[in-house]
Amino acid sequence: MSAKVVVVKQAGSHPPTEGVLAEFADIYEFNTMDDVNAIANMGTEVILLDVNMPALDPNKILDLLRERPHNLSLVMLYDSEEAPTKILASLRRLGALQKKRGRPPTIRHIINTIGIAQERLGRILNVSSRTINRWLSKTSQPKMTPELDKLLQIVAALEKTLPDRASIRRYLNYPNPNLKDEKPIDLLLRGEFVQVEDDLEAIQEGVYT
Repeated sequence: MSAKVVVVKQAGSHPPTEGVLAEFADIYEFNTMDDVNAIANMGTEVILLDVNMPALDPNKILDLLRERPHNLSLVMLYDSEEAPTKILASLRRLGALQKKRGRPPTIRHIINTIGIAQERLGRILNVSSRTINRWLSKTSQPKMTPELDKLLQIVAALEKTLPDRASIRRYLNYPNPNLKDEKPIDLLLRGEFVQVEDDLEAIQEGVYT
């Protein structure tokens, strides 16, 4: 039986790791220390605490969890800015990671967010449009691949950087002078994820507007 894994993040944040971890864990956000016990007492066995929470001290949360009895077997601090694959590898080594059963694939969220046709999404992920259709109809589940991992990170970065889906789609489909006047979507279709990631990071850091 799968352990109940919960990722705890600060309300209003959208860490790049969220899309990947959501396939294995329930995501909860909170504003105050009072919210922590409610999460721990939901039958949770493993809690992942984001260390990047400016308004909350993860060490104080750890102290609070130690004071109260519950079913927790593991509390793990993790860096939400770290590559999701490294976090997943750490959980696997600890024997705490099992894929959630019955969790819908994240493919529909990708399509709805970036407004991409199944055929083009298949090109980005190196699969056929028929495979995408099977994932959407839930007749099969997508396996985590480097391409899907990267795309999930980029979708999370887009949602963190831009205010709404309309803005995300404009960003992806217009020539970008910071990308040699190429459209970000065209770079993704060629598998050039890093350039788009770097551009979004530059926007977040205010390098240009």
